[in-house]
Amino acid sequence: MNDHPLKVEHHRITSDGESIASKDYEDRYFQVNGFEESKEVYIDGNNLEQRWESFSGSCFTIGELGFGLGLNFLTMMHCWLKKERSFNLDYIGIDKKILEKSNLILLEEAFPNLKKEIKIFKECNVVGHNGFECIPIPDLKIRLILVTEDVQKAINDICISNIDAWFLDGFDPKKNPEMWTEDILKAVFDLSSCDSSFSSFTSVGRIRRALLENGFEVSKIPGFGTKRHRIVGKKFVENKKPNEIKKIAILGAGLSGSNLAFNLANSNIEVDVYDALDDLKKGSSGGPIASMYPKFSLDNSPRSKFLIASYFYSLNFYIKTLGFENTGLLFYGSDEIKAKWISKILTLGRGDLFELLNNDELKDFLGVSEIKKALHVKKGLFLQPLELKKKLLEHRFIKIILNEKFVSFTEEKNKVEVDFKSGLRKSYDALAVCTGKGLKDFNDNLKVSYGQMAGISNKDLFNIKKPLNHQGYIIPKVNGTNWIGSTYEQSTDFKKENIEKKVKLNHAIFGRKGMSFEIKHLWEGERVSARNNLPIASKIPGAENIYCIGGLGSRGLSYAPFLAEIVSSAIQDKQIPLSKEIFTLLNI
Repeated sequence: MNDHPLKVEHHRITSDGESIASKDYEDRYFQVNGFEESKEVYIDGNNLEQRWESFSGSCFTIGELGFGLGLNFLTMMHCWLKKERSFNLDYIGIDKKILEKSNLILLEEAFPNLKKEIKIFKECNVVGHNGFECIPIPDLKIRLILVTEDVQKAINDICISNIDAWFLDGFDPKKNPEMWTEDILKAVFDLSSCDSSFSSFTSVGRIRRALLENGFEVSKIPGFGTKRHRIVGKKFVENKKPNEIKKIAILGAGLSGSNLAFNLANSNIEVDVYDALDDLKKGSSGGPIASMYPKFSLDNSPRSKFLIASYFYSLNFYIKTLGFENTGLLFYGSDEIKAKWISKILTLGRGDLFELLNNDELKDFLGVSEIKKALHVKKGLFLQPLELKKKLLEHRFIKIILNEKFVSFTEEKNKVEVDFKSGLRKSYDALAVCTGKGLKDFNDNLKVSYGQMAGISNKDLFNIKKPLNHQGYIIPKVNGTNWIGSTYEQSTDFKKENIEKKVKLNHAIFGRKGMSFEIKHLWEGERVSARNNLPIASKIPGAENIYCIGGLGSRGLSYAPFLAEIVSSAIQDKQIPLSKEIFTLLNI
């Protein structure tokens, strides 16, 4: 039993140069001519290329039981790339074990015709963790959602019944019976869209009968290669009208609102972003600098899974989509709690993500300091929020309206009417409220705290290359200034000595204890968080097309892109990229 989302199981593989097999299931992943098998059984078995030609929706969704080494995904991508597509594709891959880059190297050797697709997959920087891992490939209009769990839990965790085609590709039912239970096959039907299909390499009688009993039309057809038969099937039920959102208003131009606007605009939805302030520099998201905060929980709770899924999704978004640089981060065990946390993280066996550095190794990143050892988090970054917001909001489908104070909204006939203090009244298909502490009007479980950051300008001091977290933090110089923070206070009656303590602590860490200093810049802001220590990303209770994001606390940079992906998916009736259990916990 894995006791942490980052403690994962790997495929145990054997290869004789021709075929690749699983040691755990004593079965081949595919026949020698695996690409042809994958295309005939799953792509052609679901008639995908023909269906894509006539598909009129905004997103086609494929579900695979038994993602394995990813061959079916790569084969699908190969077919998808033959033409420019006018819609998006979601691919949900379920497996108990994670895929590693070494697995892809084996596939590269076996299937040279998939070299392009494998290169794209390698560049996705899949982390590999239990639960849901959302991996967008925006240039291809593909979103891969890997669900690494026992199959029963994984399939129960899927939120929306919108899967248009199923690849039922678990190992031999005799060797992998948990993949082929009646409960699993019933869930396959229940999670299918109105005109869904499935295909499988197997034709075992009890599986065929279970699919029939659940409502699929099932046909037994000739198998591929050495297989005598296989089964395919379709589901036919009354079609429901899709939720068409063409124009949306977002209240709040902070990190949440800006990320959501960018996400929706990339789906060709027109977005009007309103903010009560007259400048994007102002507000809680207008701080001079921000750093990602990978202080993950040490358990296997839903919150722990959310922290990890959100952190790595957001990081890849900043790097792959927006072009920011991965700098990594350092954690110093400056007190007993942080030291214990570092020790636990190191037991996860994730050398690809974490390493312990000693004093000599740290000099390359910190220069001379009192720190003897620290945890190097290899994936992380810092950036300027204003630069980030400008990148997000510079989009042809986004319009920014500043100095407009929201007053009220009403829903009538599938429209949301929004009123502002200036007298402006506008009508939209949907509304998203991302107004920080303004969400307290809808949820009294939100709490507000306040904090300060100090800017220190000393060209001879703090010439560090990575953010350093301890009993506070210090960020590398930006425009000649190191930012140090942050205090936690219950009111705006800030006590100057609190931020001065943070500055003195950093002087002591870098061997300058007692040194006089001057705070050149001071920034004050507020944090809004929920009492369950999880943010909010949901529909507002009782509303049809009104959504909200909030309660990000001090993890705005690590949360905002992922929360935007979640709410954007809900708005567009796309698959939610996290488990049903966690999505429920994010509800307002």
